[in-house]
Amino acid sequence: RRRRWCALHCGTWRGSPFPPTFNAGDAIVICGDEILLIERDNWPFKGLLALPGGFLERWETLFDAALREAAEEVRVKREDLEKLLRGSRTLDYPWRDPRGRFISQAYLFILKEKPVGLKAGSDAKGFRWEKWAELSPQDLAFDHWHAIRELLEAVALQTG
Repeated sequence: RRRRWCALHCGTWRGSPFPPTFNAGDAIVICGDEILLIERDNWPFKGLLALPGGFLERWETLFDAALREAAEEVRVKREDLEKLLRGSRTLDYPWRDPRGRFISQAYLFILKEKPVGLKAGSDAKGFRWEKWAELSPQDLAFDHWHAIRELLEAVALQTG
């Protein structure tokens, strides 16, 4: 799979003075002591837990991408999330994704209660609520565990 992905995307950039950079939006959805995570259904990190998120479309902002992906992957209503934004963090570690250079903006949404009728969609195999304190970096794909921790700490310091 990786070879095919690279042939489709990397070959186009051969000879360019700069490698391609991809942009994505991620949603960190927290309710109480739990976080909403998807189970990845595609390479890389197939089967691992991750934040709902994905590629930026040409016509949207990073915030719109995070809202769209959360709505697509776990069918949370965009309007419900939009009002609950509590912070954001840029994820730009150069080797965070084996497919290439990805820069993502993760947005933190804190819910008062879990939405009912959530259903996995898009490229998520499934989703589940996990107790944040029981997760470790090995449980999550990419650098998502570190991003979640940093953003929760930043918000805790602000609200203090």
